[in-house]
Amino acid sequence: MKYNTATMHSYTSYRLPVYPYVPGFNIHPGKNTEIKHIPDFPDTAVKFSSKNWHESVRYLYAIDLFNNKYFWEVHEVLEKLWLETGKDSPEGTFFKGLIQLAVALLKKTAGNKRGLIRLTEKAIPKLNTQTGIYLGIDIDAFINQYLLFIDDKISEQPIIHLQFPL
Repeated sequence: MKYNTATMHSYTSYRLPVYPYVPGFNIHPGKNTEIKHIPDFPDTAVKFSSKNWHESVRYLYAIDLFNNKYFWEVHEVLEKLWLETGKDSPEGTFFKGLIQLAVALLKKTAGNKRGLIRLTEKAIPKLNTQTGIYLGIDIDAFINQYLLFIDDKISEQPIIHLQFPL
């Protein structure tokens, strides 16, 4: 499997992993003891919320990962925020949708159309629990771009362009 390692604009200064993990195609990062796949993030005294999302290095790094096609890694990073904010909180529900969407794209990368569709069907309603701009993401524009991509109507993977508060 060939990877495009060119990076785009980053929201953090943390390095991207050496390779995007795709089950069945390369070594699981937990079994690769030679490298630290995902960096450690400093603990913060401030709990993540929809008001301070732009200060969360973990969240911003997850967006960097998503935009650079590190879908398994998005799951690993966002899962901690999902648990921190509460699985059923508005943020938690949204994170679960983003996680499922990233895993759906991982399924697409691996050629698993059934998994792509199944996870997309689970993710979209969770993302649609929010409207407008949420956690810096224009929900409608992002979902529309994603659906065009998975329907092969556009060739470019959806990119999250965060909109920061003034």
